[in-house]
Amino acid sequence: MGIWSTIFSIIKRERYDLFRGLTIVTFVFLTFLSIYLDFAYPAGSQWVLVNSRTGRFFATGLINLAPELAGIVVGVFSIDFLNNYRQDQLLKKQLILQMGSRHNDVTDTAIAILKANNWLDDGTLTYAYLRGANLIKANLRSVALRNAVLSGADLSEANLLEADLSRTQLNTATLIKANLRFAKLVDANLIAADLTEANLRGANLLGANLFNATLCNTNLDGANFDHVNLARTIFTGATLSGVNLGKINLSGADLREADLSSTNLRGASLLGANLKGANLKGTNLSNADLRYAILDETDLRAASLRGTNLFEAVYDRSTQWPDKFDPLSAGAILQEE
Repeated sequence: MGIWSTIFSIIKRERYDLFRGLTIVTFVFLTFLSIYLDFAYPAGSQWVLVNSRTGRFFATGLINLAPELAGIVVGVFSIDFLNNYRQDQLLKKQLILQMGSRHNDVTDTAIAILKANNWLDDGTLTYAYLRGANLIKANLRSVALRNAVLSGADLSEANLLEADLSRTQLNTATLIKANLRFAKLVDANLIAADLTEANLRGANLLGANLFNATLCNTNLDGANFDHVNLARTIFTGATLSGVNLGKINLSGADLREADLSSTNLRGASLLGANLKGANLKGTNLSNADLRYAILDETDLRAASLRGTNLFEAVYDRSTQWPDKFDPLSAGAILQEE
């Protein structure tokens, strides 16, 4: 019912817009015509439609009414603007309510209308309350959802390319296979969010909180992780090659089978992290904290381990270390089968 009422109100508005436009054009035309007659012709010689007594009568009437016509035009424009603004605000409010629905057909219709009015990226959705919304496969490319509440929302396979989700509440949200390439997630709350197989290539996650989030098989190439909290985050099979994770908190993170080759982990905390089978080839781990980490089957060839704390980190015979590096003397524990 909400969808049809919205569509009907838009159709009514379009018809009203046509009538309103014609009325304004008529008054503007008459105003300029009266001004033209007053200044372009000598007094008493002006005429409208026909050069006759009747035509001159109409011309005189128009000229005398010029100030009133000008006032009417100004008044009509002012009332029109205020009325249009009020209608837009009411429609936006209704569409945001529908966008927060748990029914996918309702949210799709709301998004389509918002997009048709160019309201997806103009700030209309700033602070929008969309908790638990069903936005599966929604096309939200370049959407501006700054400071919005999307806690528990389902955005599986949604297109969020270049979306602005800065300071947005996305805790416990489902973003499985979502396209978040080059998205802005500055200071976003992604606690316990599910980003399995999502594409976050080139995304800006500055200051975001991903505590206990799931990023299994997620593409994170070129993403910005400055000042991000990644404690207890699940990165199983994720691609983090070449990413800057210097001084980042990855305590207790699950990085099994993750690609961390050539990644900067200088000074990062990997306390108790699970790095089983991870690719750390050529990775900078200088001054990193790997105490109690699991390094079974991990590839650490050509990695920089200067100043790295490996106290009681566990490894096995399959673990590959940099040339001439002695893990036992560094405090690591060889786990025999």
